[in-house]
Amino acid sequence: MRVTFPSSFAFQYLERLSSISKIRRLVASIAFTNEPKSSATGGLISLFRSIMASHNLNKAKQSMSVRLRIISEMQRIAGEQQVTLPPLDDGLSLHETGFDSLGFAILVARLEDDLGIDPFTISEDAAFPLTIGDFIRAYENVPA
Repeated sequence: MRVTFPSSFAFQYLERLSSISKIRRLVASIAFTNEPKSSATGGLISLFRSIMASHNLNKAKQSMSVRLRIISEMQRIAGEQQVTLPPLDDGLSLHETGFDSLGFAILVARLEDDLGIDPFTISEDAAFPLTIGDFIRAYENVPA
């Protein structure tokens, strides 16, 4: 029985997101089944949906990890610079953090060491963030 995949793009995306062995097992089980074509294709679509959900969850975990690293580093620098930080929420202006230019330079340098990226030197037209939320999103949204 021959199965046609929903689209070659979806299959290529599956290969990139999931372990190839999972896909090979599914394809092998589809190839040797006597079930109707729609059931076999449904299995592939179901696998695709579960992989996408897993990918989105991993992306959310990675984003939260970046957020926590930034907040943690800001607190560490504030302690070293003897700066009293207000509660850090996304709407807080960077000017209201109490950091001076040296504090932000230290923060960006340490984040580059920790995360391996500096979103402000990657793009020539990068806008300088105005709030804590903007600053965090600049790091979360760096293209891979």
